[in-house]
Amino acid sequence: MVDESVRQAAEARLQVARDVIAPRMRDLTLRWFQSLELRSERKADGSIVTPVDREGEDLIRSILAREFPGDAILGEERGSSPPSDPASRWRWVLDPIDGTGSFVRGLPHWVLLIGIEHDQQPVAGVIDAPALNETLFAHRGGGAWWTLRSGQTRPARVSTVETIDRAMIEIGPARYFANGGRGDVHARVIHAARRTRGWSDGHAFALLASGRVDAALNFGFHRWDLSAPAIIIREAGGRITDWDERDDLDAPTMIASNGLLHQQLMGLVRSSPGGGA
Repeated sequence: MVDESVRQAAEARLQVARDVIAPRMRDLTLRWFQSLELRSERKADGSIVTPVDREGEDLIRSILAREFPGDAILGEERGSSPPSDPASRWRWVLDPIDGTGSFVRGLPHWVLLIGIEHDQQPVAGVIDAPALNETLFAHRGGGAWWTLRSGQTRPARVSTVETIDRAMIEIGPARYFANGGRGDVHARVIHAARRTRGWSDGHAFALLASGRVDAALNFGFHRWDLSAPAIIIREAGGRITDWDERDDLDAPTMIASNGLLHQQLMGLVRSSPGGGA
């Protein structure tokens, strides 16, 4: 059961995420999307970043400083900021552009991720896809919702596919798995699934939560990649765990599924040399 005060506070934060932050971020990112003047560089970990990523996180932080000044913030670009109110149990977990590689290449498969946590647990979240004009959002106990490009909002539900040989699965690049010593997992999933695709992770999680793909897995995650998708997938009826089947959103590995496929995917991971990650 969700505590009523926590529910109300989560809904208030979710409203700001949807109605204030997401529209402002759309305006910013779409000004630069497919622009010939957009520049990018590599961070120390090899990932791509643009000035828009950093400007976007600064914009979100400025809104939160006004709306919820006591809350903590964890962002991909600016790191962790402790709560100004020592008694606060709230934290925002941000990725201003998840899928920067797609953003830089002019592909539409990038998203804004806003996770809202209470006592280190996701209680609300938004996945907004500006170039596709779609939004998914949820709060704990309130279900998951999908706003389509038409403007219609309807419940978001995972698929009902029951076997991997009938499933469409989003999976990350083989290189990520090989670099982590788990290349065999990638090969097993590719051969077991009916079809596989390789969208950016946040977009793949949105597709899963709305029933358009049946599972998603990858190697090399961070908290900001998972906080928002986790609550949306769970409220949509799906399941998300690490490769040891733990509810650990700080683990580098993750399997997200419609729930019906989860044990089959765990079997593919566990049958590989070394078992779980």
